[in-house]
Amino acid sequence: MKSELRAHDIIIGAFAFSLTSFGKALGWADLSWALGLLAVASTVFQFINQDGDFHINKLIVFFFLTIIALTLPILTGRAVAVAKAQEYVFTALQIAVMLYVFSIYLDSRRNALILINCLAFGYLFSVIVGHFLLGLRVGSGRAIGLYNNANSMGAYSLYIMLLLRIGFWLRSSPKMKAFYITLIGLSLYLVYASLSRKIILVLFLAFLAWGIRRIWISRWRLPVAIVFAAILTAMGSYILAHPDLPVVQRFTEVVYALQGKTVGQRGGEDVLHRLEFYRVAWNLFKENPIIGLGGGAFYETYFHISNFTWRKYTLHSTYFDMLVNAGLLGILPMLGTNLSILVPAGARMRRSLPHLFLFSAVLMMMFTDQFATLFLDKYHWLTMLMLYKLSHWKIVDGAFQPDAFSSANSPGSPTTASLPAHAGTAPRP
Repeated sequence: MKSELRAHDIIIGAFAFSLTSFGKALGWADLSWALGLLAVASTVFQFINQDGDFHINKLIVFFFLTIIALTLPILTGRAVAVAKAQEYVFTALQIAVMLYVFSIYLDSRRNALILINCLAFGYLFSVIVGHFLLGLRVGSGRAIGLYNNANSMGAYSLYIMLLLRIGFWLRSSPKMKAFYITLIGLSLYLVYASLSRKIILVLFLAFLAWGIRRIWISRWRLPVAIVFAAILTAMGSYILAHPDLPVVQRFTEVVYALQGKTVGQRGGEDVLHRLEFYRVAWNLFKENPIIGLGGGAFYETYFHISNFTWRKYTLHSTYFDMLVNAGLLGILPMLGTNLSILVPAGARMRRSLPHLFLFSAVLMMMFTDQFATLFLDKYHWLTMLMLYKLSHWKIVDGAFQPDAFSSANSPGSPTTASLPAHAGTAPRP
């Protein structure tokens, strides 16, 4: 049954669209900032006129605990860059408000699909404008879209693939599923165009894990294993036969750097600098391991204590960044946000393929996003919230459904009690 769009749906959808279409080019500024305020106002109005449930969940609690940890260096006078530390906390509070707004909205399959579709169309807008029309790339030729960074382009392409796959378990329409498949293919191309090493690596590992699982659950294990081995052999042979491919060179840069062959060789300097970032960050963490040195501490001190001087001084690791900024009191609740999804999804994943996917998606994001960008990434946390919400939903008739909803509240959807216990679940391997 189709339901009419409300004004609140349009406001929330427009805000979600702005997050992926403008990305880091605008963020909370300009139109995205205005839509964010409008979404907050609309949510407050909905809250007053409906059930009044505060919708506090564990992910939001852990996120707020992280913010509290970020304020401690400021309150205790340990922050080495007070203005930057205050800005860091303020941005984190904006993300917390965004999480709360979307947490209230994500109470049904209908709303989850609206949100995924708006994010998908926003991403498509960025791709069409930034990549195909403007052809935006960095000096090395890596695609950046409207995200100002090639690694962000790769990470956001991975996020949209995860969300679009979830759309299949939310009973999206056949036309939207066709759109999802097309956009997933486009996202794979853009991951390659971004030449993001971590995203390419994690997608390859995901493909490897998928193949192993298919072999394990298949009735014809040997033929499936032979076909899968043939595919891997063909991929490896192609790479060995084309060592000058940009994607191959990106990975050989790591080898050159570890061998110390950066002078007069193809790339590798950026890898050495990142290792230097981690060394400096670890030394800063040891100065105040409990509460840290406040937001922006690495940016403020890097050139004074590093052996290298380089124009880029983004730490490229959220874990090291949080250890420097808020110490152990900050890193523990940040890890708790991941566990808030891994635990419920892990409890159901042996009997539910969708929950196994959610569990794997969080592991992928822990490796790719949090090791590639900073803690203050709105799109990352919006994706995490979606994964959190769905990890607590049941699988009914092969689709995600909130536990609190029944057929009376969700037209056309069968209740859990009306189906066999195994409905919608994957067979145990």
